[in-house]
Amino acid sequence: MEKIIKILLAHADFYFGTSIKKIMENNGYYVTYVCDGATAFKVFQKTPHDICLLDMRMPQKNGFETTKLIRQYSESVPILLLTARSYDEDKIKGYKVGADIVLCQPFPMEELLMRLNVFIRRSKRPNETNTNIYTLGASTFDIQASRLFNKDGDELHYYTCRQREVLQFFCENHNKTIRREELLYHVWGKVDFFVGRSMDVVINKIRKSLSHEPSVILETVHGIGYRFGPL
Repeated sequence: MEKIIKILLAHADFYFGTSIKKIMENNGYYVTYVCDGATAFKVFQKTPHDICLLDMRMPQKNGFETTKLIRQYSESVPILLLTARSYDEDKIKGYKVGADIVLCQPFPMEELLMRLNVFIRRSKRPNETNTNIYTLGASTFDIQASRLFNKDGDELHYYTCRQREVLQFFCENHNKTIRREELLYHVWGKVDFFVGRSMDVVINKIRKSLSHEPSVILETVHGIGYRFGPL
């Protein structure tokens, strides 16, 4: 049975907070909602959560203070700070106190859900079987070496860091339809035109590196993203 992800949501705006809570619950998350930072930290101490979403401008303890407290209690829990201001100094301070992501409001709920999904995928990795080598047709992809080898062990292709991360993500999610935005968030951490163009170049190079393997298909799913397989 798949684990239910627990999210701690702390936001000063009750209407906004409860709206986010409802949407996340509709997507299968268990959400604890509170209105201030002090209560958020007390709740986290009592019941550790898998992900924390914190409003920067909360009463009693703001998002910065709450992030620092949670970080002293847990170095690994993902923390996403929500802010209504787009000031660079706020973003820098957020990262300095330990936030993983600083997200400016308003934002599309789809973006928030995708970012949560990235955190969840990363958190699962240490508990899963460590697969460093994938068989791609008659070739093997060695993640640690960032190389593709033929059946005799001869090197066929060397992958850059981005190419390796994208191909690894495809291998880990083979035979699934992967949304373009999901891949961008997972590897680059953001979505914009220039990053999207960079990803297109990476995917074209991966396709070329596997062109000698007719059984391995990297398919573009029109209007959605990609599908990689079979393995």
